[in-house]
Amino acid sequence: MKFFKKFKIDSIITSIMLIILGLLFVINPVMSANVICVTLGSFLLVIGLGMIWGNALYGLFFSGYSLMLGMVFSLLGIMCIANPTYIASFSNFIIGLILITDAMSTLIDGIQCIKLHIKGWIPLLILSILTLILGICVITYPTTFALAFIGYALIIDGICDLIIVMYYSRTIHKARNEFIKSNPGIIDVEYVEKD
Repeated sequence: MKFFKKFKIDSIITSIMLIILGLLFVINPVMSANVICVTLGSFLLVIGLGMIWGNALYGLFFSGYSLMLGMVFSLLGIMCIANPTYIASFSNFIIGLILITDAMSTLIDGIQCIKLHIKGWIPLLILSILTLILGICVITYPTTFALAFIGYALIIDGICDLIIVMYYSRTIHKARNEFIKSNPGIIDVEYVEKD
């Protein structure tokens, strides 16, 4: 269960960072494009490295999607920090790509839930479609009007991610409790590896 608690905390932190970044865009959309780009790059780098680190710690539990997302986010973050002036000219494309990548990852998780007959695939499908539409809109919006919209899109994506994390956290907790109740002879223990 420690794995799931750690994953839940990491996911909540990532979602909160997306919401904060979105708020920065909404509160001050006329902020210097370079400042926005460096801020975005820093957030992406932290999120990406966290996802890569989580994948290294927990292996391919999530079929490598977190590793893929982590690499994409880290690369985009480094690009934003290294050359903010150039990157700012197509920042709406980068953020749209991030939203689309996140949507596709959520969609794949939903498909896996369908295949495994796990309840909860409908909210995943709805949230992934919403995030996909937001990503496409961010890419197609003209850059001059996009900053506030990008902020709202990031806030919505962060909230969608929080909803998904809370839903699956509750589902895992419920399944664990039902398993323990239906198997009274089984003792709940944590595996600890010794050196």
